[in-house]
Amino acid sequence: MLDIEMFKEELRKNNILKIRLMMKNSLLYDPSFKTFNEMEKLAEEYKVNIWQDSSCEDFIKQKQSWTMDDVNYELTAIVSDFTKERIVYLKDLITNVYNKDIYINKNTSNSIKISKLDYKRELVSNIIDMQIVINEARRNKSINLSKDAWQNIYLSKKAINSIKDYADKIIKCCNQLSGSEEDGSI
Repeated sequence: MLDIEMFKEELRKNNILKIRLMMKNSLLYDPSFKTFNEMEKLAEEYKVNIWQDSSCEDFIKQKQSWTMDDVNYELTAIVSDFTKERIVYLKDLITNVYNKDIYINKNTSNSIKISKLDYKRELVSNIIDMQIVINEARRNKSINLSKDAWQNIYLSKKAINSIKDYADKIIKCCNQLSGSEEDGSI
């Protein structure tokens, strides 16, 4: 979910990578794209240019039926090619895949509380959020992930608790996706 104050802080810092990651993440949580559009307007208000120029290299738009793998690939690609064209394509892709999943879920048992797609979205989002916390710690020199430096990890309690929370959420999503938890087995 969008933490508007955290997003505004990143806009003030002009932290383009984190802004783009947060915007990309919003696409997973809000397939109506209202959150993304709100974030885009805020970036304009703060006069932060989030967009890259369209690359000369055309990306391949798949015309067949789309899958979650296609969504995941494009969510990864958008980080290094944050263009308006790719966002439009990604929104179309997400809309197509999510609507297909919603249609399938309407025709299945009502005992499914949360769809598999919801867990996949939450899983990817939590992994991204945990990566952001770890990357921030690396930038602050409080963590070094080189092979020989593993003993020199000094994290604040806040960072440790954030990582533990995300790890717990990731484990829960993985359990739900593998069907090993009783509530909402897939």
